[in-house]
Amino acid sequence: MIYAEPLESRVRGDWMPEGETIPAQVRATWNGWAEPWFDRAGAEAVVEAQLKLAEDGWPEAPAFTWDGDVLVMRDVNTMTEEELAEGFRIEPDDGWYNLGLGWTWEHAPVEGADPGAATEAQAEAFKRLMESLKVHSHDRMVLPDGRHRFPVQANLGRKSEHLDREGNPLAVHETVAWIEINPEGEVSLCEGLL
Repeated sequence: MIYAEPLESRVRGDWMPEGETIPAQVRATWNGWAEPWFDRAGAEAVVEAQLKLAEDGWPEAPAFTWDGDVLVMRDVNTMTEEELAEGFRIEPDDGWYNLGLGWTWEHAPVEGADPGAATEAQAEAFKRLMESLKVHSHDRMVLPDGRHRFPVQANLGRKSEHLDREGNPLAVHETVAWIEINPEGEVSLCEGLL
């Protein structure tokens, strides 16, 4: 899910100590997880957190180095010898680093910074939807005119190449339609938008 405007946020990787967060911009979500972008200070905080994990003996922690403004990652768990020699180079995009890197990130928008806060009518309409459909609030798209759009997803029986923590293939959920709620709480179904 891509947000119409990035959300100023604080994010937490599932590998981080409870309660620790890093400032970021959340520009999208994937399967409900935040896809954060970090400024240089935020990227340095991610690197510091990974170094701490390595020092504490966590074998999955990748190594990071800086090459000027480019962040270089080396992960012995997922990279070939050739890839390790070169490293995975993460160049800033207008000063922001995309460090999703396959990690699961949770986000909570900074108070007062979410331009897409739901009206009371939208919140009530969404509550009604949740009683009848499987719709995820964290995958909403906020449109410039204040409408909120939510994907309606279905498992069409396909399996992903991605695995869960037990090593089982994840089910592929595909968006089959979109539900919109306007600021007055009126609900409509929109098919084939994306």
